[in-house]
Amino acid sequence: MKIAFVDDFELVVVDGDRVVPIGHLLADNSGTPQDRLGRLITDFDALRDGIAAAVQVGGGKALAQVRLRAPVPGPTQYLCAMVNYKEELGANAPNFDISDADFFLKSPLAIVGPGDTVEHPAVAARVFHYEPELAIVIGRPGHNISAEDARSHIFGYTIVIDVSARGVGNAFYKQKSQRSFGPVGPFIVTADEIPDPEHLRVRLTVNGEVRQDFNTDSMLHPIDPLVEVAAATAG
Repeated sequence: MKIAFVDDFELVVVDGDRVVPIGHLLADNSGTPQDRLGRLITDFDALRDGIAAAVQVGGGKALAQVRLRAPVPGPTQYLCAMVNYKEELGANAPNFDISDADFFLKSPLAIVGPGDTVEHPAVAARVFHYEPELAIVIGRPGHNISAEDARSHIFGYTIVIDVSARGVGNAFYKQKSQRSFGPVGPFIVTADEIPDPEHLRVRLTVNGEVRQDFNTDSMLHPIDPLVEVAAATAG
């Protein structure tokens, strides 16, 4: 199932070339978009049949006629794994242990939606850089989650672009968290539709030119142990 926000952050499910509203199925459809997404995730098992019925009835709007918004508009944490692709370490990759895995926080205030403009701020960056990444959307919270239990905590997956102003400041905040430096989307694809997230193609083009094209099977550390290491700290 593909979950999205459209237009004025209306919560929808994407069915082929149309979007079907599902916010009315929530027990409480008030609050921020992130509040409503949280309720959907928490109650998803109970809501699944109602969502399927809404799709079956039809209606909604054409996907081409709506503005897609960030499907995760305001997460509590926007946690990014550092140096997690083998090509980033070259010959040293085989010696890099999971205990050495580390993360950085990107500000949720940097998030924009698919198709929105990334703005280059007036800072003396060495280069403005961008990296497409597979993102995990955590559903069931937890602390000290084992790698074996990690998948039961994952609601779904989406795509983000990690934009950086290289060489600005002496820490990641100024480099990674400038306004609009966190494009997300277009959809959350629920975990049941992606049985093997470690074998997905990720491709980024700029004006039709392919800039990055790789497979998630080249991740240095698989998803499950990364969740374990992250949850041991933040939970």
